[in-house]
Amino acid sequence: MKEAIAKYDTEGVKVAEQFLTDSYDADCLKWGVLRLQGNQEFRRRIRLIELAKEDYLAKRYHACIPLLLSLLDGIVNDISKHVGFFADSANMTVWDSMAAHETGLQVVASLFTKSRNKTSEEALTIPYRHGILHGRELAFDNKLVAAKVWAALFATRDWADALISAKSSDSIEEKGWQEVLSDFSDTQRQKKLIESWKPRSKKMLLICLI
Repeated sequence: MKEAIAKYDTEGVKVAEQFLTDSYDADCLKWGVLRLQGNQEFRRRIRLIELAKEDYLAKRYHACIPLLLSLLDGIVNDISKHVGFFADSANMTVWDSMAAHETGLQVVASLFTKSRNKTSEEALTIPYRHGILHGRELAFDNKLVAAKVWAALFATRDWADALISAKSSDSIEEKGWQEVLSDFSDTQRQKKLIESWKPRSKKMLLICLI
């Protein structure tokens, strides 16, 4: 991530984006998919995720992209108990999560669901779900689009962890004074870090995530 940001600062967005795309290699997917198995809803779909990985590594992007998009929608639906990733009312934000920050997955979901009203033969750079699954985008099958869907899938795992953690904290019994003081100290430390933090452009945030 640091190297991608450095490339963005010195060589521009296209170089940084290509660097991130190339980072989604066999080793990256191996460890990424292994981590997905820690969540039940991802684990239930691991057979299909493995097939998508095989297609991606074999450069069968036409096969892995639609499959990953459909799995992404179903996973979010089952975890949220509400709606899928691409629904207008989907809430992909959770406090204290980088992936689920308001400029993270929520923005990515909105971007992926943009309407595509015309059939196009131009190569895509964004996984427009409606255009791809409804047969309007005829040149979506490339490594850049596939890597961005993998990135969204892996980021959704972080969102799921944060959502589960948030729900668990709501049911925790009253804390003792020592734990309260410890939490207060940690909160103050985080507050100082937040106050000293300077945000990058929204464009760069999207590049880092997708």
